[in-house]
Amino acid sequence: MSDPIPPTRARYLVRSRGDNRALHELIPRLDPTVRVIDRIGPSDDPHTLVLEMSSTSAAALGEQLKQDGRLILEPDRPLSMFQ
Repeated sequence: MSDPIPPTRARYLVRSRGDNRALHELIPRLDPTVRVIDRIGPSDDPHTLVLEMSSTSAAALGEQLKQDGRLILEPDRPLSMFQ
């Protein structure tokens, strides 16, 4: 029996609903498989994180954030002028 195919990894944005402390609290609690790609905003107080993770990890994190209510998780989509 072969090994299962690993879930596809994608990029997601996590942004603050206003109080950036929640974002700072989240970083050390992230699953070790989640990679922080970028921090957007002032270097000492970012308001958005760009994360790379599996869809399974994203679903679990999304549920956590929904219950907490201070952060929003969404897929990172390319910007387009004509959508």
